[in-house]
Amino acid sequence: MIIYAETVAQFKEDLIDSTIDEKLESSIKEYMGRNTPVSEIRSWQNSISHVGNVILSSGIPDDSGIALEYNIPYTSKRVDMIVSGLDNNDKNSAIIIELKQWESADPVPGKDGVVSTNINGGIHEVAHPSYQAWSYAMAIRDFNADVQDHDVLLHPCTYMHNYLSKDDDPIIVGSEYLGYVKEAPVFTKHGNRDLIDFIRRYIRKGDGLETVFLIDKGRLRPSKSLQDCLASMISGNTEFILLDTQKVVNETIMEAARRTRDLRGKETIIVRGGPGTGKSVLAVNLLCSITAEGMATAYVSKNAAPRNVYNVKLKGKMAKSRVDNMFKGSGSFTECPADSFDVLLADEAHRLNEKSGLYSNLGENQVLEIIRSSKLSVFFIDEDQKVTLKDIGTVDEIRKHASSMGSKVTEMELDSQFRCSGSDGYLQWLDGILEIRESPVYSLDGAGYDFRVFDNPNELRDVITDLNSENRSRLVAGYCWNWISDGKNSSDVHDITIPDFGFGMSWNLGSTATWAIDPNSINEIGCIHTCQGLEFDYVGVIIGPDMTYRDGRIVTDASKRAKTDQSLKGLGKLPKDEQVKVADRIIKNTYKVLMSRGMKGCFVYCTDEKLRNHLRTLASKDHDTLSTGRPSQ
Repeated sequence: MIIYAETVAQFKEDLIDSTIDEKLESSIKEYMGRNTPVSEIRSWQNSISHVGNVILSSGIPDDSGIALEYNIPYTSKRVDMIVSGLDNNDKNSAIIIELKQWESADPVPGKDGVVSTNINGGIHEVAHPSYQAWSYAMAIRDFNADVQDHDVLLHPCTYMHNYLSKDDDPIIVGSEYLGYVKEAPVFTKHGNRDLIDFIRRYIRKGDGLETVFLIDKGRLRPSKSLQDCLASMISGNTEFILLDTQKVVNETIMEAARRTRDLRGKETIIVRGGPGTGKSVLAVNLLCSITAEGMATAYVSKNAAPRNVYNVKLKGKMAKSRVDNMFKGSGSFTECPADSFDVLLADEAHRLNEKSGLYSNLGENQVLEIIRSSKLSVFFIDEDQKVTLKDIGTVDEIRKHASSMGSKVTEMELDSQFRCSGSDGYLQWLDGILEIRESPVYSLDGAGYDFRVFDNPNELRDVITDLNSENRSRLVAGYCWNWISDGKNSSDVHDITIPDFGFGMSWNLGSTATWAIDPNSINEIGCIHTCQGLEFDYVGVIIGPDMTYRDGRIVTDASKRAKTDQSLKGLGKLPKDEQVKVADRIIKNTYKVLMSRGMKGCFVYCTDEKLRNHLRTLASKDHDTLSTGRPSQ
């Protein structure tokens, strides 16, 4: 999606009339359903006046294209500006410009492609602007088939219009950044003439916005999933370009891994991130990079489903013993000597338990054991994905055990969305409609994500089945139906039935540990335990009677959960006033996880008709903005 796209001729008119910021604000409201913060409007006003002067002085043809605020597919990232046209060989050409209002920046030794600068009144480590511009261009090329097929030439650069550079400025000529600056040149306050020359070099003829159209409306390649790219990553190939905070977090962990390897001392890094922010991609990327540097490391998870899928994907590519050493369950460290590993990467750390073993009778505490067993422990966590009473993984729990073992703690956050078509708006909408936190509920119109509510579960099943041509769509449900033990290995035994519609399907079969990738799994319905940590193109979610809509609120009811459900086992031991609150959060977290598994779309059927109508209303573009929050308990 592009928020503003005009010819250079119209861009000049809008500059003269000082209406570009107003057009941007209006388009964001229309297409994205949200108001624009004042700080963002001021940022446009400051940068557009500078880059506008450059465009006016460049003399490029009036029918060349100008695009502002382009949303890169499958991400929440937006390119500030694109200048398009044809080059000397009549090839479609696009200049990707990242605009920065920085006045200064400093190198960060030991962290590839990272600098520090003043942002919002504080010093923060961020991706080098040349790395950022280059990575955005690479992402566009990776995701857009028409950009590749038409051989559209992408020329990234960054324009820091307030930055006074020196002849020996390390941000521009420092050896650690030269590679990125070569790919995406830096133009500073006194470099306007150089930027003009750069634009003129690649935009020799107008294209009537043709190149902008190819970028914005081009045919997209299928989105990448971690499970499909794993074998290539383990072999040392780059499958995912790390963007912005992903890059900073990755480099911070790599620098800490080298430091703790060479020096005494323990460190713990906590990485917060919501669904689709790339926690698992980062964990596996780091596993590959750290292993390549000869350090002893392992990927750790409580949920076996992702590890089982990874094992299948790597079968035949490497020895099973090596796979088992690289991917471990969270209960593997009960008797592990201290500092046996250089690095342990705990993915889905919110799912860690206190005790280990089949009967929860082994070890002391999984968080403590991971920290004790490694020089550097890394926890990727989202506390909103706690889905059972036994899940103890919290930031406070990690801090407590790190402190007890003298492990220095660093906390970081991933803020970019790479699932749900990169729609931060959809995830914020989920938080709002599920009343997980106070959040305005805007329309989903313009969010770029396919969300639908069905009145018949059979129709939901048919649509998901039709979308499963590449084995990347699945049906899942809340745990409101018992798992019939006699039929646990047969999809002909229907655990989940909705008699009013003659609907019946089985839960995922007990005879397989890889439901997420098995070709016949489209005939079964998955649960939270078989899909958390994994992703699909499209997900169909059946919301059971444990969540309804009454008197203007979302209402949860733990008594509607199946008797075979273990996620709320032990709830009755809690104080009465805590039981409802804890169960409410776990049920809502469960549905948030299920409803955020789809990269392209989520389709829902609710057994409660009032809830169906409520979700349909909130998803429509015509509803009034609501402010919702969790009811007081």
